Amino acid sequence: MAYKGKVIDNAYTGEVLTFLETAADTSGEYLKIKWKIPATRAKTAEHVHANNDEWYEVISGTLTYSIDRKEATAVAGEKIFFPKGVKHQQNNMGHEDLTFIYTCSPALDMENLIETISYLSITGKVKNGNPSFLQSMFWLGNSKVKVYDAAMPITFQNMLSFFLAPVGRIFGYKTLLR
Repeated sequence: MAYKGKVIDNAYTGEVLTFLETAADTSGEYLKIKWKIPATRAKTAEHVHANNDEWYEVISGTLTYSIDRKEATAVAGEKIFFPKGVKHQQNNMGHEDLTFIYTCSPALDMENLIETISYLSITGKVKNGNPSFLQSMFWLGNSKVKVYDAAMPITFQNMLSFFLAPVGRIFGYKTLLR
């Protein structure tokens, strides 16, 4: 369970996350994490958040991102906003480590999703930060936060998650792994 000051040090990816404010601290209004990503980190899959907004405030390094497939970069002191419902992705393609403050609002159960992806990555079950399709469908069907693959229609993903989330439960998938 996330708590203020908790650190996740992912030796597999080199990422280090420090929870600055959790849903419990903010009455669910937002979640805030200090996040370090090593240089030349692979891209996350393009995705869409249906019910929360995200902000990335760059502390050091260069954030490479796309919003609706328009690529750009942000450097120290810049803050990027990803509104809900908009396709986006973010990564560190620079030659130095990237550190940023990540904020999402409302928090919903995003910290569970982040902790679980980190755990799966640390144990070698997630490649480049992107979970398996079945894992994604399980989360979609069992979490409050809704994160969709931008390459597939949302209605189709909702239908698939309705059928595949119970399959994930049979295989022992959980919404929070530690």
